[in-house]
Amino acid sequence: AKGVSGQQVTADTITNGTNSTFEYYDDGIINLFWNNNQYNNLTISGQADYGNPITVSSTTSITAASSKTVTLDSTANVFTGNVILGDSGISTGDVTLAAAGTINLENNANAASLTIQTAANIQNVTTSGAQNYNGNTVISSAAAIESTGGNIIFAAGTTLSVNADTTITVPASKYIDFNGSTSGSGKLS
Repeated sequence: AKGVSGQQVTADTITNGTNSTFEYYDDGIINLFWNNNQYNNLTISGQADYGNPITVSSTTSITAASSKTVTLDSTANVFTGNVILGDSGISTGDVTLAAAGTINLENNANAASLTIQTAANIQNVTTSGAQNYNGNTVISSAAAIESTGGNIIFAAGTTLSVNADTTITVPASKYIDFNGSTSGSGKLS
């Protein structure tokens, strides 16, 4: 990883233990190199655009500033644990995620914008810009999905499963688009 002062960390000097967290905190991350891109916990605090597959066996935290972009768009990514967007109510930047399986967003995700290219389980999500869900999306607990300045789009050919009462909100000048189908026992408003 490359730190703010530019120091380099090599695989010879770090052990990826059971409870370890590896953090990338410098901007311009285009090559994650640790342990064949396998992490227990991974935190990304700087701008990143990484298209090669990564595997995270526990939690992935994306806490880059709201002016930053984080793209982890390999369809071979594996996020076994939850993906956290933002930090203690502070929004992260524009986030694009893809994976081989389902992405589980931690409750109270907060980002400038969000694009999920694969299936996702979501609960409360807030963005200042657009939200795009391009895979089947499940809401299992009461939720509020909100954009304060962008559209919210569920792509064609996907299913939005609403299994608990859910409110989806955008400003009057924006829209919510259900291009796919909806299902579930929850009320959608």
